[in-house]
Amino acid sequence: MLYAWDNATGSERWWAHNVSDLRRSLIRNTIYNVAGYFWTILLGFLITPVIIHFVGFHTYGLYVAVGAALGWLWLLDFGISDAATRFMSGHAARGEEERFSACLSTALGLKLLLGLLIAGAAGLLAPSLARHLGHPDGNEASWVIRLMCWTYVVAQGSSVFNAALSARHRMDLPNRMGLLLSIPSTSAAILLLIFQKSLAAYLLVVLVFSLVYFCLVVAALRRIAPSVRFSPGLITRRELSELFGFARHQSICRLADTFLASADRLALSADLKAVSLYQLGATLGAKIRDVSSLTVSAALPTTTDLHAREDWPGLNQILRRGTKYLVLVSCPLFLFAALFAEELLTLWVGNPFAESAIVLRLLCAGYFLNVIAAMAASVGAAVNRLDLQVRASLTAIAAAVILYLTWGRHHGLPGLAASVATGMAVLGVLLILFVLVALRSRLTLNLIDAFARPVMAVVLTALIGVPAKWMVLTHGWASTRLKAALFIGLIALLAAGLYPLVLRLTRTLDDYDVNILKGLFRRKVTSS
Repeated sequence: MLYAWDNATGSERWWAHNVSDLRRSLIRNTIYNVAGYFWTILLGFLITPVIIHFVGFHTYGLYVAVGAALGWLWLLDFGISDAATRFMSGHAARGEEERFSACLSTALGLKLLLGLLIAGAAGLLAPSLARHLGHPDGNEASWVIRLMCWTYVVAQGSSVFNAALSARHRMDLPNRMGLLLSIPSTSAAILLLIFQKSLAAYLLVVLVFSLVYFCLVVAALRRIAPSVRFSPGLITRRELSELFGFARHQSICRLADTFLASADRLALSADLKAVSLYQLGATLGAKIRDVSSLTVSAALPTTTDLHAREDWPGLNQILRRGTKYLVLVSCPLFLFAALFAEELLTLWVGNPFAESAIVLRLLCAGYFLNVIAAMAASVGAAVNRLDLQVRASLTAIAAAVILYLTWGRHHGLPGLAASVATGMAVLGVLLILFVLVALRSRLTLNLIDAFARPVMAVVLTALIGVPAKWMVLTHGWASTRLKAALFIGLIALLAAGLYPLVLRLTRTLDDYDVNILKGLFRRKVTSS
């Protein structure tokens, strides 16, 4: 089966047969990742007030505190899941089923060992932790801690099989199963909250459905890859060395990103009002960044597959196209948020806090330059050059800290936001430069096609927002939540309708890009 692009020659033609599957799976996986992300946010939004209503603020505070601690522990898992995805993708591309099974078994053993150590320690220390957190019902608090920790263990195991499915380009399967299970699990949990008024009962349901999900992802892997095995006997020193070598760099990058994303709140900890005002702007900026990053959330298995096959033209193509698509998605979102910061804050919290709006505008600039490097990061990880991201991350932290200490701390919230934005921007720009320099004999990136032309198209579309903003400032059209919602919705619809037209008129989207979208819905595209 041949798959060619209209009017494409040379490196524009990725591998005819294999890359058509990679391309379609990349688009499909990205769509399911986006759907899973927003569905998770929606469920969290709906379940939170139910928990607070039936168990009270004290118990909900315990739930948040333990969840935050486990979130940090998940962050410090040495990057094993990402490392497993990277190496299993390479083994799958080369047909190395034994190495695939060994990598899966080794990663699973490491994750379960880490999870069991944490759960065991938490189980023993649960009564002491409950007393320390000051919960009035010590027994309830102890069971909450234990159940959340055991759910953490199950999630650790599931993450490895999710990585294995990702390596087989089937991210859609865990997302489908998660979506399928979320409705009965949430319904059962809410019913228990209503009748039992116990957070421990709610968490027991979560644990049960987590076990069901684990069984489903294992069954899914066995179905699509029946030759894959996993057992303690397949754990090898070679796989341990490879996983830890990659994961060591990945952990440094994660910590650096977390520092840039959250250390700013620590700098303001002496002024809780300032923390709140800063948090409002920073939260909106971070959510837009997360949504933009989903554009390339399925890129690592694909880039690793191409590298394993030594398809450098394909890697070059995915770097160029992926970076352009990141700009096309993230630039309008960040520009919209910067232009209508006050209106977004009014819609969200009912007040257009001026300080929060300034924070959001400054962070949008830094987050944008940071997120457009996501495809370069995937390519760097695929070729096992995470050291490039480590260097960029450490340089970015140094830039942010130096700027804050020498200038930012004297200028309040804007100074802190500008320092963080600078660090984020330095990380993104340096990462792209480092990848291009390190692989200059293999990869190139046309900045006009990948950056300048998409940004120009976004700016032209955004011109409709300038008079709209002036009208709001003059007449106060978005002074309440309802007015803000109507105004933002109208402007967003107008911009969404105009944007595709501008992209075509400026030739930012070419026939190749259009055919990529068409490739999601048809299996063959014949060349002209």
